[in-house]
Amino acid sequence: MALRAYGRAQFDTARTLAEASLELGEERFEPWLLIAEAHLEAGREAAAVGALTRARAVAPKEPEVLARLTLVLSQMGHAEAAAEAARCWRAAVPGDKDAAVQEALNRARAGLPGAADAFAAILARDPSNNAAAYGAAMLHLGAGDFARGWPLFERRHCLDPHFVPLPLPRWRGESLVGRTLAVVPEGGHGDAIWSMRFLPRLAALGAEVRLLERSALTALFADLDGVTDQCAAVPEDTDFWVPSLSVPAILNLAAPEPQCARLSARPFEGLDQLIDRARGRKKVGLIWSGSVSYGGNRQRAAGLADFLPLLDVPDVQLYSLQKGPPQAELAEAGLGDLLIDCHDFDFAETAALLQRLDLMIMTDSAVAHLAGSLGRPVWLMLDRAPFWYFAGTGERSVWYPSMRLFRQDRPGDWSGPVARIRKELFVS
Repeated sequence: MALRAYGRAQFDTARTLAEASLELGEERFEPWLLIAEAHLEAGREAAAVGALTRARAVAPKEPEVLARLTLVLSQMGHAEAAAEAARCWRAAVPGDKDAAVQEALNRARAGLPGAADAFAAILARDPSNNAAAYGAAMLHLGAGDFARGWPLFERRHCLDPHFVPLPLPRWRGESLVGRTLAVVPEGGHGDAIWSMRFLPRLAALGAEVRLLERSALTALFADLDGVTDQCAAVPEDTDFWVPSLSVPAILNLAAPEPQCARLSARPFEGLDQLIDRARGRKKVGLIWSGSVSYGGNRQRAAGLADFLPLLDVPDVQLYSLQKGPPQAELAEAGLGDLLIDCHDFDFAETAALLQRLDLMIMTDSAVAHLAGSLGRPVWLMLDRAPFWYFAGTGERSVWYPSMRLFRQDRPGDWSGPVARIRKELFVS
């Protein structure tokens, strides 16, 4: 009955029935698994971990329990605990590829030793394991080992079910003298902005560079160096195409290239009035979440509540550049002019606003790449396992000279970075 209720999406009923079944006889792990799934469907992840822990106590070596516990802990950002659960999963099922990959991935995210060796061992046994190749790429690129990282990074498309190659030859390093090359912006908007810095090098190799349009970025990319034009579709006379994130690999980029793309700012009506509302105070922009459609956003995002200690810093006017569903937190908070809402702008308009602000304080999102590319001061708050651009332990970005990095002390806890930022604001 509990399974039937779960199949009908009656999750609370399924949980109640599963709990009742536990009182009728010998304790089994299956009801606890169902209870965990019901909690997950309701967004109660901590309760789900509790149920999975009970299931593990009943069946310590049950692969289904260990696998589910690993994945839930990983999704919650508890990488060290997930790595330990994956280790037990792998011990219970020697040779399980998924268990080995999950252990390596979570060891890497937790900063534990042995992750690189674990990825290497997996790939030695199974060179076609694309998940391990991508995980190893992230680790090597984050460590600045581009020679090992770039080739493995090219395997990312094997993990993307939406990747569709263009119907013409893909550029893999052939001579570009007198040739036309279509560049496809790739990844999220931040990835696309980051990768535009390499286009002048393609033009210097003799290519006529045609950039495929991405509507949200068309105005921002209007005057990129090295680009002949932006195209809605690939012209028939194009010789090659290349995904934008593959360019540094083909160019054999051996070190970070902090020279950013030239982006186009578009001032908008009312910009001066927005700036005037600061009345001479320091103008500081805030963003607490990236795109909610990104799978890793819950780890990298904070909430508006995490930023509240910044509201009472004297001689500072705060501006919210938050977009998307998290922007609703601002209306719910009712902060009025303490935090001026500036969410209704596209990227080119946001660039114009950034040029007038004194500082951006934010978690990882596309606007971090935008501010960094514009050379604007940006203080970026990072979770414990950031994307490879910002991996490591330092406070400076090798890609954006105007950027400072404020890293979490503990997974999911933004109080440390916010406290350090608050202190810096008082003395800046």
